[in-house]
Amino acid sequence: QRMRLRAAFMVASGCKAGAIYKHFNTWFEHHIQRFKEERRKAAMQSVVARILHLIACTSFKEWAENVKERRTMARKARTKMSRCINRLSAICLVAWHEYSVNQIWERELIRRIVSRLTHKYTLLILERWSENMYELRLQRALMQRIVARIIQQSVYAAFERWAESVGELKVMRTKVHKTMARWNYQSLF
Repeated sequence: QRMRLRAAFMVASGCKAGAIYKHFNTWFEHHIQRFKEERRKAAMQSVVARILHLIACTSFKEWAENVKERRTMARKARTKMSRCINRLSAICLVAWHEYSVNQIWERELIRRIVSRLTHKYTLLILERWSENMYELRLQRALMQRIVARIIQQSVYAAFERWAESVGELKVMRTKVHKTMARWNYQSLF
């Protein structure tokens, strides 16, 4: 394009017409200036595009490194947390084991104490029951004697009343017989 413009300039310079030459010269300068401006603009756009590309690449690389770093940090944090959790779990498991062993030992001790107390209490109850049974047997024997005496006394009193009534009946019969005999004797005379 530059060659064409030079050729057109050469042709225009061959012409002696001043107005055309002047007009062509202004057009040519304007065209060259526009061409330079467009070239500068293209160079600037290219530089801006390269800068933008570099900025975008740099930003993307930084973002990718940031993501990678965050993932690495997250992985490290997870491993540290899992180690802490595992340690705490192991500590808790050991403590629970010791506690459960202690609890088993305490339960066994309490079971022995309770069985001893139960055995002693059972023996005490059996002794008291035996004593109560002995006392009950004595009380029953005494009650049987008392009841036997009461029954014997009531039978004796009944027998005495019966004997008295029989005695009274005999006396009454005798009196009745005597009275009847007197009446019979008096009715004869």
